[in-house]
Amino acid sequence: MKNRKKPFSSLERRDFLKILSLTGVGSLVTSKSAVASILSPAAASKVVVVTDTNATDKTAKKVNSDVVQTMVDEGIKNYTAIDNVGDAWKSIFPGITQNSIIGLKVNTLFSTRNTGTHPQVAYAVAEGLKKMNFGGNNFPENNIIIFDFYQNYLATQGYTINRSTTGVRCFPNSEYTTETYDIGGVNVKLTKIITETIDYMVNIAYLKHHFLSGVSLCMKNHYGSLQNPEISYLLHDSSRNGSPYIAAINSLEPIKSKQKFCIIDGLFGVTSNGPSGVPTVIPDKIIMGQDIVAVDYTGRELLKTLGLLTSQVNKTVHIDIAATTYALGTNEPANINVVDINTTALAIQDKAGDEDNRETFRNAPNPFGAGTEIRFFLKSAAHVDLSIYAYNGTRLAHLISRHLEEGSHTIRWNGLDASGNDMPDGVYLCELKTGNDTRSLIMQKFKP
Repeated sequence: MKNRKKPFSSLERRDFLKILSLTGVGSLVTSKSAVASILSPAAASKVVVVTDTNATDKTAKKVNSDVVQTMVDEGIKNYTAIDNVGDAWKSIFPGITQNSIIGLKVNTLFSTRNTGTHPQVAYAVAEGLKKMNFGGNNFPENNIIIFDFYQNYLATQGYTINRSTTGVRCFPNSEYTTETYDIGGVNVKLTKIITETIDYMVNIAYLKHHFLSGVSLCMKNHYGSLQNPEISYLLHDSSRNGSPYIAAINSLEPIKSKQKFCIIDGLFGVTSNGPSGVPTVIPDKIIMGQDIVAVDYTGRELLKTLGLLTSQVNKTVHIDIAATTYALGTNEPANINVVDINTTALAIQDKAGDEDNRETFRNAPNPFGAGTEIRFFLKSAAHVDLSIYAYNGTRLAHLISRHLEEGSHTIRWNGLDASGNDMPDGVYLCELKTGNDTRSLIMQKFKP
């Protein structure tokens, strides 16, 4: 992996002050390590850890989509030191054009809820990618593909399957390469989504223990990029703890060259009985960076603090092998610059100022079961269209289309489509149009 130029390495004083102003009073809470990242340009790999205590409903064990969107947006802005979300994401993909295809590799191997990458995290990344601008045009959402293992666990985890020509695409692996790739003496086939379809890839893993390798994070996530990895006893040889195979997979050129960013969904976490075990902790965190070894190292350290047994930590040799043998990144703490940011203050500030916040557009509860209230504020009287869409671009319900006066408004959606049918659990998009202004809101319907 080529070392990326440090975003803070050539900051001038005015830029430093700008960053402080963005993370100061009443907004983003930034740790001392954020300042260290500015003053220590020699650090090889930056990893951003975003925390927000409002990200989850601890009792119902649900994820709050709007908070997750804020976490992902603030995380990528902090990582790149670029304050525009679209421009921040665009800087991650060298040579990207409006015709490029970006794949989001998620982890949904098991059908139990909260044991894989939450759709709210993946779709929040997709929302950010859609804001990339090319000559006045946003990046086409149909050029984003969410994918995983060939069995369709995507749907059971709450993803909306979409193979159409509109909306963010989402589907499981179905075709694999004819040629095989050698990983530590084992021949494997890769999904053609990686080898032939996409130009760039974002790896979005889940924070969890694994009985074989100690942890299952971004590197282990690529077992889901292989054909039939679950029946290969070699890849799951417990005597080797997944080594060298886990690291070797990530060194394959189709993966190594296209994978540009890594994220660990740590909203919930599994510290024992993984990878299929139910969540045991709720860290309310998202970890992100470009160095896959540094990101996984940081995820492992977090799991240790949350109760991962030493005997399991000792199995995580693939992280060290990835650094020392395959040169995929750094596992040296001194060379990993962890920046902790906390977006909880942002949510608190927004909530406190709802009555006067003229950009308010949110729904509550979120996630919701029987129904949810959509709230928005109009700066002036306007004709308003409020609609609900599936992520394939299909409009499911047209809630209002009429003239409304200036001020606060609340519209309830009962989770039904235009024909009165109860919509299935999943992630939906609420779109608010007022004149030339269009705003979007990610919502999740979930009945426990």
